[in-house]
Amino acid sequence: MGFRPFVYRLAQAEGLLGRVSNGVDGVRMTLNANESQLKSFLTKIKNEAPRAALIVRVTCHETKWQAFQEFSIVESDEQGKTDLLLTPDLGICPKCKADLETEGGRRAGYAFTTCTNCGPRYSIINSLPYDRHRTEMADFPMCPACTEEYHSPDNRRFFSQTNSCPECAVQLHIDGDNKPCSQSEILKAVTTSWRQGKIVALKGIGGFLLTCDASNVKAIKTLRSRKYRPDKPLAVMFGSTGEVAKHFKLSKEESEALESLNAPIVLLSDKIGANELPLAREAIAPGLDRVGIMLPCAPLFDLLLKAFGGPIIATSGNLSGEPIVYQDREAGDTLGSVADLIITNNREVLVPQDDSVVAFSHHQRPVFLRRSRGYAPTYVHTNDDLPETDILATGADLKSVFALQHGNNTYLSQYLGDLGSYSSQQNYQRTLSHLQQLLQAVPSLVLADLHPDYAASQLAEAYATANKLPLVRVQHHEAHFAAVLLENNLLEVRNTPVLGIIWDGTGYGSDGQIWGGESFVFEAGTFTRVGQLAYYPHFAGDKLAKEPRLAALAIAGDLPIARTAVEEKFTPPEYRIYQQLRTSAKRGCSSMGRLFDAVASLLGCCDQQSYEGMAASRLETMARKGLADAQLLGGYAVCLNRSGNFAAETIIKAILEDENRTEIKAARFHLTLVSLVEQSALKWGTKEIAFSGGVFQNILLVELLTEILSKSYQIHFQKFVSPNDECVALGQLAHYTIRQRVENHKKEQHVFSYTG
Repeated sequence: MGFRPFVYRLAQAEGLLGRVSNGVDGVRMTLNANESQLKSFLTKIKNEAPRAALIVRVTCHETKWQAFQEFSIVESDEQGKTDLLLTPDLGICPKCKADLETEGGRRAGYAFTTCTNCGPRYSIINSLPYDRHRTEMADFPMCPACTEEYHSPDNRRFFSQTNSCPECAVQLHIDGDNKPCSQSEILKAVTTSWRQGKIVALKGIGGFLLTCDASNVKAIKTLRSRKYRPDKPLAVMFGSTGEVAKHFKLSKEESEALESLNAPIVLLSDKIGANELPLAREAIAPGLDRVGIMLPCAPLFDLLLKAFGGPIIATSGNLSGEPIVYQDREAGDTLGSVADLIITNNREVLVPQDDSVVAFSHHQRPVFLRRSRGYAPTYVHTNDDLPETDILATGADLKSVFALQHGNNTYLSQYLGDLGSYSSQQNYQRTLSHLQQLLQAVPSLVLADLHPDYAASQLAEAYATANKLPLVRVQHHEAHFAAVLLENNLLEVRNTPVLGIIWDGTGYGSDGQIWGGESFVFEAGTFTRVGQLAYYPHFAGDKLAKEPRLAALAIAGDLPIARTAVEEKFTPPEYRIYQQLRTSAKRGCSSMGRLFDAVASLLGCCDQQSYEGMAASRLETMARKGLADAQLLGGYAVCLNRSGNFAAETIIKAILEDENRTEIKAARFHLTLVSLVEQSALKWGTKEIAFSGGVFQNILLVELLTEILSKSYQIHFQKFVSPNDECVALGQLAHYTIRQRVENHKKEQHVFSYTG
């Protein structure tokens, strides 16, 4: 990110002599300076650091005197143990964007324009420290003009490892042909294809994107059909925030996120009257009132959007359920059946990454729905709670992410999808191997989920066995709770209780049942399960999560008021079979996710979902429409029992007895959940409440919890990771840390007692 050049220029301005280099443990400087000069220099470094820089610690010490004649940047030091943050891939910066548009400039219209402030990093690094010859830019010798920039201290491309221009260009290709194409040919081919309603696969920073005209309903339907993605919302790429603002509400925080170097997809709400503008809105996000919006993260996309003159669909280049395609050689085989045109380039991608996704509540609280390109693999935390040892935490199967604790730093992989396919599991293992190789990390311990059938757990077992390492299991929902405690600096062993509300789809419980609607109290370093959504029958395996009508049957099957409404969702033979399965079920389920599905089904949102969260997302959209009226009525009169539990069928019964319109019922359901959280806090005497689990991706629920509870309670949500299963690996690390801390505390007490 140009930190060494920044230090060099600052030292020159301050008249200091010395040197700066990259090391395997960060940036190192040696200076001839007295204490006053050093203090001034460090203050300016902290206050004037490059936009993408994040300084987490500074250490200084006096060393043996060396008389320097100048200040210089020296070769990186490869010695020692790797202990540094890894820079994620960054979107195009404003200055490089200006270079693209500068008529007659050296980089006017050049699709791989970068500088020290932007461009790919993590996806092209072969080894550390970060220098050109250790990246995929090693095969691109710089032309004389780029070489001069690279060695010029006053140029922002001074020591820019990704530096190139049209004279020493990364080459673009069409349909895998090794013959380079001019950029004008590429622009014409792609924009013509979009205008003709065709699908174009474009190689981006972290892999391929599938694209088409966002105003062409037929093209979008074709893309959905070929990709096997009938309903899941598609992201839309606009050329500028000005264009975005014509279609969607845009807060200051949302605008800043869109324009940030992280360049995530941001979920935005429809603007009244925007349907009159040319955007195939309902085809893009059917049944939802928010759309994922992004700006061009790479120069190529910026050039294409300008040439096209309108927004495009930009979705991951993969088939449904498979990892993103990132290598040229597999693009034709995998994406050939989807795309009419494939654009590649001769710079390899080493680490595939999907785009990150974030949403904001109307309190401007960010909620990560997916943390990937632009943020991974470094997880920056400001506390020292996690141990300084190498630990691998393998996470969960859905929304899979692994964590690697190495030295002083924590690394969270990019989003790796669901591990249901062999190719996804291979991608998981490749990503882990690459990160381990980069960091030279050698885990001494492996952490895994309790679920015996998780692919992530089986990978953990195999890894631990092969390397003769101890394997420690962590219960799924306790990992969720530990993750949110870590993010809010609440891990310490203390006597002030924190209530944890952990609501998600499913997780393997310590009693062998399927959990997902859990309440815990964290106190004195221990987790105590104090309440839950009462068990209802779990049957039909994975189908229960895919068919909301089955969730309605599971929860409301014994309710006379629900019988007709539920039975109508099945053919007579189906109903008989599923009723038999329900009544003979041997396993209970407390999933809050399935309760959302059941309510969504009974209120007409959907009975069968083609993507995870479809029913709950549509229910949230419905609830937002009825919220104003629902707030006058309040939630339903559902109470905790003496054990701190509550029954899902009681909520369903109250909803079905309500004669208000469906939007009001949906909103009252959300208000009821807030009431149940408050009842739990009162019952267990806690003033702090922490929330985690996929249910808390529901922005409306987050908003209601914030508005209603924050007046009387301290409430905590995930901050820099998603509340869904992406946070489980981080939680496994945090949970293990707590265990160790409690054990050490007990040992200290024992020693004190014995010696006393």
